[in-house]
Amino acid sequence: MVLKAIELWPQAPGYLFLAGIYGNIYKDIPQAIDFAHQALALNPSPSEREYAEDFIQKAQGLLATQRR
Repeated sequence: MVLKAIELWPQAPGYLFLAGIYGNIYKDIPQAIDFAHQALALNPSPSEREYAEDFIQKAQGLLATQRR
């Protein structure tokens, strides 16, 4: 349902929600990072921007440790 909602009305909070779902539940870190980047592209609020940037940094760090 969230994907359909974002398709109809794209907003940063929806993409951040999907980033969390894909990162924490599905363990699809690359897709989660992509959703966080999409949130950043939608002119998020300062707190949403901070959350997205922090999320991306932590997710990229997790990917780096998984590749070792």
